Amino acid sequence: MRLAALGVLVAVLGAAGCAGGAHNQPAWVTQHLAQGPHTYPNLHDVPRTTHLNTDAQHWSAVQADVLAAGTTMRADPRDQPAPPTDPNAFINDAQHEIDQTRQAHSNN
Repeated sequence: MRLAALGVLVAVLGAAGCAGGAHNQPAWVTQHLAQGPHTYPNLHDVPRTTHLNTDAQHWSAVQADVLAAGTTMRADPRDQPAPPTDPNAFINDAQHEIDQTRQAHSNN
């Protein structure tokens, strides 16, 4: 009984030692914690106004730039995939893999 109580006491003291302040924190953690209180932001402090650019002429110019970049990209010959040298190579490889799997699972 005394041995069990001693074990519980050692465990509680060990846990209490771990719960204390960190002694070897990195410098960035210490600096971050020293900056002030760490609480959730107050949602009432969020501004209710917007700062959107709703100028139609601006967005027409942006759209034209994006469309021109897309046209340039699609015109690049490297955009097109190269045709396969052997159109049946994929089918032959797949059939070979299926045959190997079938042979590995057959009862010889």
